[in-house]
Amino acid sequence: AVNFFSERSPEYFGSFSKALFTLFQVCTGDGWASDIARPIFVGSDGLLADETDSAIREQQSLDAPTALFFVSFIVFVAWTLLQVVVAVLLDNFTAAADHEKQRKAQ
Repeated sequence: AVNFFSERSPEYFGSFSKALFTLFQVCTGDGWASDIARPIFVGSDGLLADETDSAIREQQSLDAPTALFFVSFIVFVAWTLLQVVVAVLLDNFTAAADHEKQRKAQ
């Protein structure tokens, strides 16, 4: 992420530690769209994508690689965290079932 976005958004991706914290913020959903991702979607003239002038909006386009990065990152993190939650629940369930079997055997 540092290599991709450090020039566009040095306040969020200027160093590894900043990028790590920013991607953690993206994972938590804490203002990632308005604070982080939206300012990165800039046109060739450097204007932000939330400008109100229609002529400015026509000059700007959605940056597909940036959108692909954020969407794939969020999907990957959500899928990974879902797998971790399922693994913890299954582990607790099997431990409780083993404990119940031991209790009934006594």
